[in-house]
Amino acid sequence: MSSLEEAGYREFEAWEIVRERYLFPPQEPGVEEDDEPDPWGDLRQEAIQLRNDFLKLAHEPDEDL
Repeated sequence: MSSLEEAGYREFEAWEIVRERYLFPPQEPGVEEDDEPDPWGDLRQEAIQLRNDFLKLAHEPDEDL
């Protein structure tokens, strides 16, 4: 933003340029946005959670020994 302001843009103009270029860049060519929800999304999240729980348990010391 500083370099844009030094080039003569006002603060809000510089912010709009930075926001559009870096925070919300245009969609890449060939990538289509799907309006339909992912039917596997919930199952995928559950699988990730189970894996994380398993890894957490696998790294905890066994208290019974």
